[in-house]
Amino acid sequence: DVGYGNADFLLNLSKTFPDVNLYGHEYNQNRPMSMPYGNNIKKLYNGNINKIKQKFEFISLLHVLEHVQNISSTLSNIYKMLNLDGLLLIQVPNIEENIFDFATYDHLYHFNKNNLINLLNRYGFTLNKEYKLINKELTLLFQKKDSIKNSKIFKTKKVICKKYSLKNFFKKINNRVNRYDNISIFGAGQKGILLFNNLSNKEKIKFFIDEDKNKFNKNLCGVQIKNPKKINNSSKVLLIDEKK
Repeated sequence: DVGYGNADFLLNLSKTFPDVNLYGHEYNQNRPMSMPYGNNIKKLYNGNINKIKQKFEFISLLHVLEHVQNISSTLSNIYKMLNLDGLLLIQVPNIEENIFDFATYDHLYHFNKNNLINLLNRYGFTLNKEYKLINKELTLLFQKKDSIKNSKIFKTKKVICKKYSLKNFFKKINNRVNRYDNISIFGAGQKGILLFNNLSNKEKIKFFIDEDKNKFNKNLCGVQIKNPKKINNSSKVLLIDEKK
């Protein structure tokens, strides 16, 4: 498991498949490696992935690919680490179903099904199967091709589908906001900040609403955060359907 984090996936695999040898890799060199090993968790690696010389039958990257700084090096090394008949499982946010993934500061890349498959094709993989497991996420299983085709480095940041461009999205939001005088934004977090900063008439936003009691009566972007149970009916609440 590449990018094992808190090792939940590894520990669950250890319990479910006690006869399978398991390994983990974590990019964060400062993360403690004193995780309690299952009987079949053989070794944990950290730091540069190119130091791993072992071959594997199955490799997983669960919410990792969108974070890695050098996606080309990562996929090239994973290709070398995987057996010829091995499988690669990747799970990432689906930008087509969650446009606010653009607001997640540590996501360096944003994927839909097509650009993820095209990316993996460039590094010697082909799609084996797609799983519908979690809403707004992609879960794809890949296998190796016979050979890698030479290609230019894939630059995900330049792949922006016109249908889901933030410019068009916020244009529609501003058109709706302009119809009302008193508006509140539900959600005092990254998405709320992104939305507020892209409004043309910010003075119409009277307060944020959030269910986190630790945020009650605090300010965000100079606007007060309120308990949803204490708001009156005179204000329109701005909710975003991320699929539209």
